[in-house]
Amino acid sequence: MDELSEIFGSLSEVLEITPLEVVAAVFVIIFFIALFVVIFMGYFRIILNIAYFAYPNARVKAIGNPCIECVQISELAELGSVSEVMEKIRRFHYEINISEMTDIEGIEVALGALYLRDCKKIEETAPEGTKSFFRAYCLMVEADSLKTALRAKDAGLPPDEIERKLIPVCELTLVMIRKIADARDVEEVILLLQNTAYNTAFTTGVHEHYIREKAILPLELALDRFVFQELHASVFRVDASMVAPIRKFVSTFSDITNLKTILRAKSDGVDNEVILDAIVTPGSDLPESKLKQLTELKDIVEIAARLEGTPYRSPIEKVLPLCQESGSIRPLETALENMLLASVLTLDITYPHGAGPLIKFIVGKQYEIKNIRAVLWGIKEDLPGEKIREVVICEGVAA
Repeated sequence: MDELSEIFGSLSEVLEITPLEVVAAVFVIIFFIALFVVIFMGYFRIILNIAYFAYPNARVKAIGNPCIECVQISELAELGSVSEVMEKIRRFHYEINISEMTDIEGIEVALGALYLRDCKKIEETAPEGTKSFFRAYCLMVEADSLKTALRAKDAGLPPDEIERKLIPVCELTLVMIRKIADARDVEEVILLLQNTAYNTAFTTGVHEHYIREKAILPLELALDRFVFQELHASVFRVDASMVAPIRKFVSTFSDITNLKTILRAKSDGVDNEVILDAIVTPGSDLPESKLKQLTELKDIVEIAARLEGTPYRSPIEKVLPLCQESGSIRPLETALENMLLASVLTLDITYPHGAGPLIKFIVGKQYEIKNIRAVLWGIKEDLPGEKIREVVICEGVAA
């Protein structure tokens, strides 16, 4: 203490100020140094995140999503055969040997395998702080294969055919696929899944309902609920500096999924209790209370009116006349799909050095595959290009 007093005394003599003023000046200097460090660390974290995302973002931008571009899809729709379409998309990193495919169903399985490969690659290359989300997203894709397995087993398909329909990934290993294919029935498949990440998906109530009713739908809904629970839970495990685009995507994805479910169910005359059972974890714009209100309404016109104050009202109202004219809710579903695609394109622009490009790529790739499937089936059914273009989801189409 005596040494500090001497130092402050010497400084006060040299600077011709009082010791108290010297102490105050030192504290001011320390404050500004600390402030500089805090600001620098904030910028340093931003720079570090940009570095983390540099390789995976550069990779997906190089590949792109050409099959969500209206021009590319129009060109595919005007081709005359399945083989021409497959040859065209090989240039877009869809390297499928069509000579090994016997039908479009086989091509669909191959497309699904490529998509799962891309999902896993994103999970592997994404920064550590975001891996929990991309792992949860891969579960969603994997769950679709499990639904196929359940439907195939319920339909009594032979084991070799079930194996051909399933794609090995994550929990669904080659060994697990063989076990599922060889299982006696759906109940045995459920038991096999008890030793996987899906052990909490099929609750006792869901299992008992299947045993009693022999209905596959509750099992599929249970998988959907499980996946969305995992997606929402993953958001809380993402690094705080990287979470913004992921949180926005999960919320919008949940809202649109629930809205599509309600609209489809109302169109089909499904009971309110069944609709509520199909609802997944809600997003921020359509919380649980709002969803319950929507399920109690009579028709899609009332639902559209009750969406006042949400971003979903305008897109739905725009296509209501088309729905009433055609007697189908397909225009509504397409509008919502376009809205989801537009939202990930916005994330790509808003968060170009974060997870935005990765989310845009992985969601865009899913729409690419849907578009390719629509084109393939349209050509097989000899539909004109104009009809095919009505059912595809393209970048830049107004919702």
